[in-house]
Amino acid sequence: MESRRDRSLSRAQRAALARIEGLMEYWQIGLHELGDLPLVPPPPPAPPVKYRHPKTGDTWDGLGPHPDWLRHALLKEGYTVAELSPANQAPAEAPAAAEPPTRLDSPD
Repeated sequence: MESRRDRSLSRAQRAALARIEGLMEYWQIGLHELGDLPLVPPPPPAPPVKYRHPKTGDTWDGLGPHPDWLRHALLKEGYTVAELSPANQAPAEAPAAAEPPTRLDSPD
C-alpha cells in the first residue's frame, strides 16, 4: 500500500527515493545517522541594491548587464549615477490613507 507521501511524489522523485533507500540499506546507514541535516540549503541573501530609480522604483544590484531603465535614466532623463544611488535618496513615503467616500444622498 502506498503512503500519502509516495502518492504526492512524481515518478522521478519516487525512483530517486527508492535509489536512496537502497543505498542506505546497502551501506547500512540509518536515519538516526543522518542527524538533523537541512533538506534544502537556505537561499543566498539577495545582493544589495546599488541603483534605484527615484520615480519608478526600478532597481539593479550591479550584477549582469545594465538594465534598459538605467541607460534611459542616465542618457535620456538626465539623472547622474549619484542620484540613482539609494544612499542619496530620501526613503520612500508610505501611501496616504484614502478617505472614505461621502454619500451624496445623505443629509448634512
